[in-house]
Amino acid sequence: MGGLLRKYMEKKNITLFEQNRVNLDSYFFEPFQEISENYDTSKVFETDRIGTKKKLALLPHPLTNFAYFMDGSRKVYKIGDIITPENRFMPVVAGQVCAGCCFRDEDGQMHKHMLEKQNYLMLSDTINEEDFEYIKQGYERDMKERLSLKVKKYRFDKLKEDKPVNAAIAVIQSFMHDLELTILNKMVLSNTLSPEAMLVLDGALQFLPSKIKNPDIFYSNECLQKF
Repeated sequence: MGGLLRKYMEKKNITLFEQNRVNLDSYFFEPFQEISENYDTSKVFETDRIGTKKKLALLPHPLTNFAYFMDGSRKVYKIGDIITPENRFMPVVAGQVCAGCCFRDEDGQMHKHMLEKQNYLMLSDTINEEDFEYIKQGYERDMKERLSLKVKKYRFDKLKEDKPVNAAIAVIQSFMHDLELTILNKMVLSNTLSPEAMLVLDGALQFLPSKIKNPDIFYSNECLQKF
């Protein structure tokens, strides 16, 4: 990742100081880090192995109207720094976000319903627009065959964040919420949800007015008719 990025930055006289990838979720406990999160960075995915397996008897029919469960996931990594025109160091942050939804059938078995995912590379908005577009278009083109990746900007406001890296993490966090809203929107438009098959969201997802382009997604025709 760093070699390709450096190639485009050098052509615009931007110095990139690379470093070993640092998992910001593990090493920095910032406002965007959940207190309960504790990752084992030696493994690709989190595991919770139970020594003894127990089979629980299920009732013939679930005593709940909740059939769907949705959660989002975010991983952020610092891969280096650049020097701004004001001779300040600003971090380059990579992020992986995804949102998934599963459902429980009438037999109590869980199945995947929908999955949305995206990778991001966050650059400081101190890079002028012309140079940013050159880096963005070239880097996204070169990475297209490897993985789906988008280059985005973040703005550091010292009155709102104490560290520039927090500004980048906040933007990546908002992208994760966007994926959750995308899934919710698709489920409502397809009349997937109903009073007999409702959705549970994990985490404190806030449906901010500025994030919702169509507030009618919360009032599908099918749900209104059944009520």
